[in-house]
Amino acid sequence: MIKLYGVHIDSLPEYSSLLALLREDWRRVWLSRYGSVRDERKKRAGLAGLWLLEHSGANGMLFYDANGRPGFLDGAVDFSISHTQTLVVCAVEFGDGEGGESPRIGVDAEDLSRVSPEQISALAERWFTEGEREMFLAAPNARTFLRIWTRKEALVKRTGEGLRGMRLRDVTRGEQEGITFFEYDADGALVTVCAHVGARTPLVLEWQDAALEKMLQTY
Repeated sequence: MIKLYGVHIDSLPEYSSLLALLREDWRRVWLSRYGSVRDERKKRAGLAGLWLLEHSGANGMLFYDANGRPGFLDGAVDFSISHTQTLVVCAVEFGDGEGGESPRIGVDAEDLSRVSPEQISALAERWFTEGEREMFLAAPNARTFLRIWTRKEALVKRTGEGLRGMRLRDVTRGEQEGITFFEYDADGALVTVCAHVGARTPLVLEWQDAALEKMLQTY
């Protein structure tokens, strides 16, 4: 079962308040990796993603692998976090409860205004596979570009390959590789989840701004 949560960046408190909300063991792991980052907006977004993860009910020993992909050591729950200039999203895949590892998941969010018409053709030529370029050329506009781009990002976040897999992975071959994609329109952004075929996904992204505000009031 997949849960998909989001929060608007404008709703986030200052960095120190977000840091204090995070459970202590996750805080230590996160600080060891991202504590020296200077961009406070990115740091707040990263912390908000972990807060959403905890809010989902997920529990485990947080770690980051050699490629920087976050996960839990026991593998019973998998998750993925993404953010844009305006929002943070967290997708969580819960296992079947029988002690096995959870299927992997990936999520990407991009502002629909991220690319201009002048940029998309050059970016498609640089990053898309032949099959993806054919898909793009059937409707060469910003929406089509971002549909393909968010699928690629979500896929390589699922596999943990990162940017090195962007040119290699072909999202038009999803079913052959046992994966599928789910899209959500979210306040000017496109959110795409990459999951295994047959995954149960929510109908909508659940905003948690009110829940965060309530927690801050009781903190």
